Amino acid sequence: QNDNLLTALAVDRDGFLNVAWVAGTQPWHAPVRFGPSVFPPGASVAMAKQQPDLLTALAVDRDGFMNVAWVVGTQPWHAPVRFGPSVFPPGAPLAMANQAPDLLTALGVDKQGFLNVAWVVGTQPWHDPVRFGPAVFPASP
Repeated sequence: QNDNLLTALAVDRDGFLNVAWVAGTQPWHAPVRFGPSVFPPGASVAMAKQQPDLLTALAVDRDGFMNVAWVVGTQPWHAPVRFGPSVFPPGAPLAMANQAPDLLTALGVDKQGFLNVAWVVGTQPWHDPVRFGPAVFPASP
């Protein structure tokens, strides 16, 4: 969460988020589980800096809800918190990027093939996913 620290998150075979990190050119630290087991094995995880010292991760749980986990500086990670309605296939991929200096945006395709956008301004709570446009993407089985 600083210029000398690289962090990676992944979901393990038991559905837990795991964090691994490296400082500078030191060896990588082995993955460490955190939070509850709520994700399908290997679920996609999107990560982005929400604020200069705030790293955010999003993933879709087994029940189709978006979940947000975050870390401030080098403190411990906060366990995932689900938000919004259950509209996504379990473990669905999400994309995240800074849309503006104080606006972090996430996109994902719901079970019916619609694109959905969720966003956060500053450090306020995340806005629930909102579908937009036509259903042009493959629907989830």
